[in-house]
Amino acid sequence: MQPPQYLHVTLQRLNLYRDQLSEDQWLSFLGALDAAAQSVSEFKLGFSLPRVHGEAVEAFGTPRRGWDNLVDAIRTALGRAGFQTALTDPPFGPHYTFAYCTADTGQENDTHIQKVLDQVCQPQSMVVDSMHLVAVNQYPDEGVFRFDRLHSWPLKPKVS
Repeated sequence: MQPPQYLHVTLQRLNLYRDQLSEDQWLSFLGALDAAAQSVSEFKLGFSLPRVHGEAVEAFGTPRRGWDNLVDAIRTALGRAGFQTALTDPPFGPHYTFAYCTADTGQENDTHIQKVLDQVCQPQSMVVDSMHLVAVNQYPDEGVFRFDRLHSWPLKPKVS
């Protein structure tokens, strides 16, 4: 199981490491992400029941205008700041992962796990009111990702 403090929804993976950037480049990078965060209002995402998908147990979100706007704002801001080559493909959509598999469990076990999840889980939602730049460490033997927050930005408050 993914430890609760590491549950996340990935907005953009980057092919870039902090130590590859000069101080000026780092400040430009942070400034671009600051501009992206300031351009998008907070929003709510709804998520389905978790699904067993071979290598992971994931809950998929309903794409919303806010999600698309934030992903686009991040990609545009980083591209304009000269970091286009650091961008990987955009995420296929909002989702979060409860657990990563450390070994093949087989279809029978996956079906059993799915039945249990269907009985005990409920659809969830979350308000996305901030974004975080994180450095990720993968631990395949444990089936978890852990990360350190390098920087955080609030999104614009939603105007009622």
